[in-house]
Amino acid sequence: MPDQSRSLIGRIVTVAAAALLVFHVQDLAAQSDKRGPVDVTEELVHVQTKDDISDSGALFVPPKEVTKPIAVIWIPGWGVNFYFPTYVEIARALAKRGYTTITANTRMHDIGNVEAWRGEKRIRGGGYWGVPSEQTQDLAAWIDFAQRLGFSRVILVGHSDGWGAVRRYQWQTQDARVAGLVVASGPIEADAGVPDPDQIAQARKMMADGQPDDLVIIPKRSSHRSLVLQH
Repeated sequence: MPDQSRSLIGRIVTVAAAALLVFHVQDLAAQSDKRGPVDVTEELVHVQTKDDISDSGALFVPPKEVTKPIAVIWIPGWGVNFYFPTYVEIARALAKRGYTTITANTRMHDIGNVEAWRGEKRIRGGGYWGVPSEQTQDLAAWIDFAQRLGFSRVILVGHSDGWGAVRRYQWQTQDARVAGLVVASGPIEADAGVPDPDQIAQARKMMADGQPDDLVIIPKRSSHRSLVLQH
């Protein structure tokens, strides 16, 4: 691995560890707080990306008197969405500790979805058909949304497969509004694997045959994934 890549990964790990430490300290403080329950406001919210994709999410807002000056944006893992029960409970817990939290869909939400229409052409998204690298535009839209709410700094949390989305976003954009990354249940080291040329050939043939939504079978896996060349 090049020294530059190792250095980048090291910085990401350091920032993630610092963010987790902040959450831990705040959690201890909240446990010792005897002021009683905190009312959290919950709202469905939506953003539009620059490439015209609509993303939905949920906003969890603490009372103004306890609101911290930083927001948390939670990006779901593979095959799920912003209203996954565990994510909702985590967002409520963070909001009770003063952190305005957004659980945010990207175009990769659920196993499959129709992310947009381009004329008569359906553009599929989700775990099977989505293009993970395009999530950068989704995250940018959510950070813009947080900024419109008055937050100049955010913490990006990527759970499971969402780790790749937050890591890729910050690596590509170096967005100064991102105060920290939390890689939750995701690997840290870069994937050194290369695509199987036979699978690439199979996907290109499907495209040529007018079958862009068909899935390429990946051997020795319990699920199928497409190689998403349809975009």
